[in-house]
Amino acid sequence: MPTHRTQTSRTFAALPLIAALAAILALTSCTKASNAAYGIIEYQTVVGATERGDFYSAANRLWLSCNRRIPDGFGFYDSFREIAASDDKRLTDILDGLAAKDPPEGSRDRKLSDYYRSAIDIEGRNAAGAKPVGKYLDAYEKASSLQELLDADLLTFQETGVSFLLVFEVFTNDNGMPILGHAGPRPVPLDVFRGGTNRKAYREYLETIFALSGSQPNDARERAGKVYAFEKDLSAYALSQDRFIDPANRISYPFYLFRTLYPNVKFREHFDRMGYTVPEYVIIQDQRLLEHAASLFAEKNVRTLSLYAQARLLAQAGRFLSSDFTLADDRLARKLFGITQGHDGTFNLKQDAVQLAKAMLSEAVSEAYVRECVPPGAKADVELMVKKVIASYRAQIGRASWMDDRTKERAIAKLDRIRAFVAYPDQWPKDMDNAKIESSEGEDFFASSAAIMKARNEAARARLGKASDSANEWVPAFIANAFYQPQRNTISIPAAMLQPPFYDAYASESKNLGGLGMAIAHEISHAFDSNGAKIDENGNTRNWWTKEDAERFGKRCELVRNFYDGAKAGPGVRVDGTLARSGNVADLMARQCMLSVLGECGNADRKRFFESFAAAFRANATPQMLHYLGRTDVHSLPRPRVNRCVSNFEEFQDTYGVKKGDPMYVAPEDRISLW
Repeated sequence: MPTHRTQTSRTFAALPLIAALAAILALTSCTKASNAAYGIIEYQTVVGATERGDFYSAANRLWLSCNRRIPDGFGFYDSFREIAASDDKRLTDILDGLAAKDPPEGSRDRKLSDYYRSAIDIEGRNAAGAKPVGKYLDAYEKASSLQELLDADLLTFQETGVSFLLVFEVFTNDNGMPILGHAGPRPVPLDVFRGGTNRKAYREYLETIFALSGSQPNDARERAGKVYAFEKDLSAYALSQDRFIDPANRISYPFYLFRTLYPNVKFREHFDRMGYTVPEYVIIQDQRLLEHAASLFAEKNVRTLSLYAQARLLAQAGRFLSSDFTLADDRLARKLFGITQGHDGTFNLKQDAVQLAKAMLSEAVSEAYVRECVPPGAKADVELMVKKVIASYRAQIGRASWMDDRTKERAIAKLDRIRAFVAYPDQWPKDMDNAKIESSEGEDFFASSAAIMKARNEAARARLGKASDSANEWVPAFIANAFYQPQRNTISIPAAMLQPPFYDAYASESKNLGGLGMAIAHEISHAFDSNGAKIDENGNTRNWWTKEDAERFGKRCELVRNFYDGAKAGPGVRVDGTLARSGNVADLMARQCMLSVLGECGNADRKRFFESFAAAFRANATPQMLHYLGRTDVHSLPRPRVNRCVSNFEEFQDTYGVKKGDPMYVAPEDRISLW
């Protein structure tokens, strides 16, 4: 049930968030670090690294040496999570302060305070167990026909704002217009269908949550096996991640054709009960998976679909129920990704409550975060940085010798239409103002969470078919990441990014350009990467290139694929150039742009600039997480992401005296110019 961002959004970090409170190792404890598995790069390589041999490791030597042990609760620990962990401590203090006060009735602070207090009433939540979702589980369980099963799914949707079988959600279509998107049953987005320990871990997780809902051990095991087999079957039809994010696979499906996929569903009645009108089109992101999933909506599959819906309900609602569900989630993460401890048999109540507040009442948390944590003047400074980056892109596009004037005109039109959302809005969204937040009883916590999801669904439904409202396009201010939204042609730089190592109001301009400037340029570059190039300035999936320019750009993207493909990311992990192509294109475009911006600085410091970029991606990971990301992340992992990017540019070679024969050397004829 927690809110999520669609996979069409592109991010600077582009790595899965693992919600946990991290302890940042102090410099004085560096020599006491354990010999835990070091995922990103071997420690001895870090110690002896030079800028000419391994720039990433040399530039980050101190941090990597001090962070050989991954903080408890993390499978991947980097600058983004370092910021998030620090900010979570600040947010804990903020929320504790609100909970100790009595904010005005009806205010956002009061809703936030009530929700936080309800979250930390763990005794009440534990006493309730799975009882708050019992009526929905019973409805799915008792369904003996497809229509009864769909009735159960509608009941869940009507009272909680979430469904699990016929899922319709508001997506952003071409032109930034809100439209209904659809997905039928789908497998969990985890690498658990390859067999071995991952398969066992996921099946054990399913057994656990069924047992927590009241199933006896043998029954829970049988249910888990059926759900796992069902999802494994679905996974065989799902698109790979690089194809999933390709806008060419995003289809506006005419509804008169779409409904033929579900011949047994009475859609007019179904939509009426959901509160929607029958749409003219629905958005489909993975047609092959959808067609297969839709074919399973038959009477003979009612029991399997019922168990799948129950599993998804327990998995998503579990965070609002007893601590046992949260501990089950954490055990799964530890087994899949090698994460140490985390909750590890105990329950960190305040840590969990902060994560829930962030997920469910993001606007109120953002407002409190900005009020307490964002320095004055930083927003205006970064907005000016955005203008400089856009001006540099405009100049580079204009100078691109391989592009036709018509293509340049369209590219600049898209650039000029980009909207930047920096730090926080001038006015906060009001979607949650009418959500009913209960006080502090255990069962009430699920009721409050369901009320929030229902309010979000109703607000999204009200926006269907209407022009985009910028007040609702802001990313939560506390998110340490940056984003590009292709259908809206917007970039977002949340307030949490306005701190070291990305930005420091007291640091040199060169350092800030290498950190936050690169993040800004990277997001803008996604408008022109191998996927963004298929979408025009209005967010329409449309070819705006001449045939010759499209072919020339395609060849450049293929050079990027080859330039990164096979680069070592860690023990046994190498870059998949196809999977990471769009992210690598964006990095190289951003680097070219920011070197131009840096050149206009009166006292440019290239070393500060390059080192700041490397610091942005300093990271450590468990071997399990490293292998998982190598198979699923559409950006290169940190070491090759930094090294391959900077080695492509003469300015880097000159700054560090890189010569032929050095590992960081790339011959001039092998360097890639995307503009």
